[in-house]
Amino acid sequence: MSSAGQYFCQPYNNYGKGLPVSVQLQVVQEPRIVSGLSNQVIRKAGDTNLNLTCLGMGKPNPTATWFKDGTEIDESDSDFFKIKTSDQGKKFSESGKVVSTLIFFGSGREGGNHVRPWDSGEYTCQFDNSVGRAQSAMALKVEHSPIVSHRQSKVAADLGESADISCRMKAFPAPQFQWERDEIPISNSGRINNRSIKQISDYEYESTFTIWKVKSDSYGEYVCKATNNMGVGETIVKLVKKGKPESPSKLQAMETGANNMVVTWTENFNGGMNNTSFKLQWLEQGS
Repeated sequence: MSSAGQYFCQPYNNYGKGLPVSVQLQVVQEPRIVSGLSNQVIRKAGDTNLNLTCLGMGKPNPTATWFKDGTEIDESDSDFFKIKTSDQGKKFSESGKVVSTLIFFGSGREGGNHVRPWDSGEYTCQFDNSVGRAQSAMALKVEHSPIVSHRQSKVAADLGESADISCRMKAFPAPQFQWERDEIPISNSGRINNRSIKQISDYEYESTFTIWKVKSDSYGEYVCKATNNMGVGETIVKLVKKGKPESPSKLQAMETGANNMVVTWTENFNGGMNNTSFKLQWLEQGS
C-alpha cells in the first residue's frame, strides 16, 4: 500500500533537463477476512439477541453481502433479518475495513428477536470489490422440539398387501420415534410389522412403520411420536383402502398469454395410486 502515489519521470542530457511527466499509481487490494465467523454456533429455539459479525478489508472498500444456504439475504424484503454495515478507512489512500453484522430481528419473529427452528443452516458473509472476493461461512444449529414435515397424512393399501406408514419430523438433536395405536405402543414384532428410521437431511428424519400383510382391522389411525430433549412432536397417519384421488388444491394461473396459460396446483392424496394423472378442462365463462 505504501507504493501508492505520484511518480515523476524527467529526461536529461548534457544540454540540460527536459520537462517532467507524472503518473498516479493507485494500489488495489482484493478483500480478505480479518475476523470471520465461527465454524459452528448452537442456539435454542426462543433464544434472543443473536448477531453474526464479520470484519473484512480491501482497497477499494469492499461491499458486504450475507447468504443463508446459498441464497442472498435481502434486508429490504425480509421480516426476519436486519443488516448493519459500516466502513472504516479512506477508499483511495488506504485499505479500508468494513464491519458487517447480520441481526436476527424482524416483525416475523416472536418478540421481534427470537431464534426460530427454521434459522438452522449455513450462513456466509461475503466481501467484494473490483479486485476479488472473500468469504467466511458457519453452520447455525438451532435446538428445537420435533416438528412435523411431511405433507400427506394418509397411506392406502388393500387387504393382503404390505403398507409403509411413514412420518417425517424436523428436529435437533435427533429424535427418538414411537408408534402408537389406541394409545398402545406398537412393538417391533418382525413377522407382523417392522419399524425403521432414516435421516433425510441434516435436521429431518423419517420413521416408517411397515405392516407386512394388511388385515381388515389394520385400517385406522396410527400416532407417530418423536421426542428429543427439547420436547415432543406427534402426528396422526391414517391407513385407508385404495380409492379415488382427492381433488387438487391451490389451482392458479401463473402465466397468461394471447393463446396459452401456465397453470399450477397442489397434488393431494392420490388414493394410493402412484400413476395418478390430471386432466385440464376449459369452460367458456357464462356457459
